[in-house]
Amino acid sequence: MFQGKSFHFLYREDQGEVSKSLWWAGTWPLAAVLLVLSLIWLAIAPDPLHASKSSFLSLQMQSILQLLTYGYLLIYGIIAILIAISHTFLNIKRLRALHQPTGLGGMLPFTVLVVAAVNWLQPRVGGEMPIW
Repeated sequence: MFQGKSFHFLYREDQGEVSKSLWWAGTWPLAAVLLVLSLIWLAIAPDPLHASKSSFLSLQMQSILQLLTYGYLLIYGIIAILIAISHTFLNIKRLRALHQPTGLGGMLPFTVLVVAAVNWLQPRVGGEMPIW
């Protein structure tokens, strides 16, 4: 799949250059993993606006489910940051091949992380932050 390029070369170092096809081949697995993990989070995420609604579950069971939910969020966050770092290294290699400034390599992953954080924060701060 990576035409002899190793996982370490693609995702864990910033030296070298990659072609357009290799960049796409390296980006799709990262995007697929992040998409699957994000869909799981959207399915299990607690609703911040209705967090206190009553449930038929016992208080102990609710606590266990909350612990598991936020444990998943912690793991999800760590994996998302590692994916952003890996994609940054991939972008740096592609930009070097295009003779562009490599400092722009982290712009897309950084923007995605900031937008995701703001979307998570906005419902929790009410009227302090506008929805737009």
